[in-house]
Amino acid sequence: MVIDKKPAVVIDKKPTVVVEKKPSVVIDKKPAVVVDKKRQNGVLFRRWENLQWRWFRNGNEKKDRKYLGNIRNGGPNGQGILFFPDGDKYVGKFKDGEYHGQGTYTFHDGAKYVGEFKNGKVWNGTVHNGNLEYKIVKGK
Repeated sequence: MVIDKKPAVVIDKKPTVVVEKKPSVVIDKKPAVVVDKKRQNGVLFRRWENLQWRWFRNGNEKKDRKYLGNIRNGGPNGQGILFFPDGDKYVGKFKDGEYHGQGTYTFHDGAKYVGEFKNGKVWNGTVHNGNLEYKIVKGK
């Protein structure tokens, strides 16, 4: 018996090159932001409740006074704006929820007081009302 063997098929295989590409992560480091949780900017509403004026996080812009500005310890402290439902507006400094420091109170009829406030009251400044102008010194 004769076995005729045919040559085996030879495949010339070149080695496969595998390139492992790892995803690159770029971290853009920015300076850390320190948030003072006691002082933030935000919105508060002021309304009469339980026989006193109080500050609230929610309110009605048509009925309540609306404050935009620095908030500390649950109330206005620092620079801010207080809008009144009748159109009056105060822009200036606050301390413990009251006007305190330099500011401008503009009445809805266009008259305005510009100057210093102390504990929520006009202190040293000037009232402008049309052609009329007068000074207030130490609250008088």
